[in-house]
Parts: sequence; structure tokens; C-alpha cells
Amino acid sequence: MPARPEHITMPRNGETDLVARLDLPAVPPIAFALVAHCFPHSDEGSPVSRLSAELTEAGFGVLQFEFTVSDSRRTAADDLRRAADDLRRAAEWLGEHRRGPQLLVGHSLAGAAA
Repeated sequence: MPARPEHITMPRNGETDLVARLDLPAVPPIAFALVAHCFPHSDEGSPVSRLSAELTEAGFGVLQFEFTVSDSRRTAADDLRRAADDLRRAAEWLGEHRRGPQLLVGHSLAGAAA
């Protein structure tokens, strides 16, 4: 049975904070996965939640977060750059507080950034 998730907040330079969820297995993790997605409000039935649960059951610690959607003033290149920055920020947080990610999963824009 997995441990209760931890909710993590990582500051961004002059922007809203990056909010993530860390799921840990009941035993020490064999590795850490970073899962980035564009599914708003991923609930228990979402593909991201199912993937995270499966990875956690397999012994991975999983840090997952949702990319925010673009506003009309940003270009696709700006969004991709921001997505890559968010992935880097999340990977650095994992490295500082746990272990760096050994698995990187991204969906949609997050997949391109990954």
C-alpha cells in the first residue's frame, strides 16, 4: 500500500508556483519517476493517477505535476521553453530532497519537453 501523497510547491521566478504531488511506495523507492502532464485536475480515475499508482505499486517514487496552459500572449516556443524549465525545476527538487529522477514521462507538450 502506498504512503499518503505529499503536496510540493516549487517557486518560479516571478510566476505562480509549480505545484506537484509526490507519491511514495510503502517501502524505500527503487527509483524516482518524474511525470509531467497537461490533464487539468487529474483525479483518481485519470490516466496520470493510474500511471502514478502503477509505478508506485512497482516501487517507484513518483513526482507528478500539471503544466499550465498558455495564455494568448505566449508562443508555442515560449510554452515549450517554460515546460522544459518546469521539468528541470522538478528534477532539481527531486535531486535535492530525494534522488534525481531515473524515469521521465511526459504527455502532450510535456512529452515534447521531456
